[in-house]
Amino acid sequence: MTFLSLLLRSAGRPGYIIPVFFLLLSPQISAQEILPGPLSASLGGCYASLTADPLPSGNQASLGWLEGTSLSITHWQPFIIPEVSVSGLSASFHLFPGYLGISLNSWGIPGYHRTALWLSYGMMLGKNVSAGIGFRSGLISTAYGFFYQWQVSVSGGLIIRLNDKLTVGAHICDPFSVTAFKTPMTGLSSMISGGISYLLTSGLTLYLQASYSSAQKAGISLGTLWQVSQLIAFQAGYRSTPQTHSFGVTISPGKWIFQLAVPWVGGKGISPSAGITKKF
Repeated sequence: MTFLSLLLRSAGRPGYIIPVFFLLLSPQISAQEILPGPLSASLGGCYASLTADPLPSGNQASLGWLEGTSLSITHWQPFIIPEVSVSGLSASFHLFPGYLGISLNSWGIPGYHRTALWLSYGMMLGKNVSAGIGFRSGLISTAYGFFYQWQVSVSGGLIIRLNDKLTVGAHICDPFSVTAFKTPMTGLSSMISGGISYLLTSGLTLYLQASYSSAQKAGISLGTLWQVSQLIAFQAGYRSTPQTHSFGVTISPGKWIFQLAVPWVGGKGISPSAGITKKF
């Protein structure tokens, strides 16, 4: 089926044809499915050097720094469009010698649906070095069977804590797909990211990350995390491509973690996300 025939068949359904192509074009919902969790989103997209992040879709090396089992629920509302939302459920647990992470994400609108399953594993290679690998299988489908795309991604990452203040991380994701037809909008792209985090003062951590994707020009992300107390932390961030300003808050009473991120993407609007994590 050609791209023109897709447009003709969808012309009688204006209620979802525009959102569908908005999703395909939006760099916020990337083909490689590195969906940022609320913490990463509030830091301008910095994720490569985050340690102990339980989400399997970030840098898998982060799983190696976990301590104990956790269960997380996340929700993302791209540009506050009621019909378009992303929900995810993930769990991480100890599997000697590291941690196994499983994540299921689902989103869509009537006539268009996307699902993705992540299986990731991270472990410590030494006292201050961790490595991880991830495998993702996803499916995009539409009503009436005129479009489908099965995607598979293989990812890997490394995190090194150089000293008590400085941590560096790197991550790469390489996807491929099988699709009913190909257009410039359904092509996949590899992505590589490298970042550092630096503990400037007690409770104040700075993040810097550079990312490159074959689908768009290289981008820089900056983030700041201020740990006010054991209970509460504030985050702020900036991303150059697409230009994004973000802030967030993390509240951690006991073994619960509540996170909220509010990124503002220039020219497009706000894309808030939230997450709840329970540690066991």
